[in-house]
Amino acid sequence: MKRTIVLAGSIALSLMACAVSAQDITIAAGKEDGGYDAAAHQMVERLEQRGMTVDVVNLNGSYEITLALCSGRAQVLAPKCSF
Repeated sequence: MKRTIVLAGSIALSLMACAVSAQDITIAAGKEDGGYDAAAHQMVERLEQRGMTVDVVNLNGSYEITLALCSGRAQVLAPKCSF
C-alpha cells in the first residue's frame, strides 16, 4: 500500500512538472503488449484528452527503464495497475 501511494505521488508530481513546462511526455513501459505497456497506454489516452503530447517507449526490464528515466529519455514510469 505504501509503495502504491509513493508511486502514485511520484507520477503525479512528474506529470505536473511536465504540464507546467509544456513539454512532451515520454512514458517508460515494459515489453510491448505486457501489463506495464497496457497501463502506459491508458495514461496516454487520459493525458491526450487534456491536450498533452505523450509517447510510450517500450523497454526490456527495470535496468533499461531506470536508464531512460535518469537520462531524460523518459519522464514517467508506467505503473502496473488499472485506472
